[in-house]
Amino acid sequence: MRKRFTPDQDLAMGQLYETGVTVRQIVVSGSFPGATKDSVLHALRRAGVALRKSGRAKVVLTQQERDEILRRYEQGESRWTIKSALGLSSMHPIENVLRESGVSEFDKRLQTGENHYAWKGGKYIDGNGYVRIKLPKSDPRSVMCAKNGYVFEHRLVLAHSLGRPLFAHESVHHINGNRTDNRLENLQLRHGRHGHGARFVCLDCGSHNVKAELIA
Repeated sequence: MRKRFTPDQDLAMGQLYETGVTVRQIVVSGSFPGATKDSVLHALRRAGVALRKSGRAKVVLTQQERDEILRRYEQGESRWTIKSALGLSSMHPIENVLRESGVSEFDKRLQTGENHYAWKGGKYIDGNGYVRIKLPKSDPRSVMCAKNGYVFEHRLVLAHSLGRPLFAHESVHHINGNRTDNRLENLQLRHGRHGHGARFVCLDCGSHNVKAELIA
């Protein structure tokens, strides 16, 4: 949802804009939390300000912005995250600064993981209601991951408890039926596929704490 500013904020932005301040500078100023290019443009229109023709004018960066680009890139941020942080509408000014500083080829690896512009924290709920977590390849439990590097949280919790990765034939059941409740006490390790149906409990005590033993 687009940020909606108060009439006083609309007027304040309009006054800044009329003094020559650009929309981008208003966005990155920090004076209007939540501001984006679109929300500022709508605020200016509500304030009755005549918008300047943007055309294809070259973006002129300040020395502070150029230093900020280099600092962020050297610390491992991707061009996407830098672009967003500085409120730029194009990647070209960033790439120009990097080339001028001697960076001839951009490291695409910097755009993966938490540095990727679409990073969501390494944890999400999939379409079936299960929680998935991103694991680094260095983690010994990464063998349980899908090709995209994500593993089911409920399987990961049991793997931590057992001190080993789960085997492909092992499945994990949510006792209370809530697929996002991945507390260890809510999980049961099972062999083979399982679904909705009966589960085994002790007839004497009702415990789920049972294990399989070979019959002599």
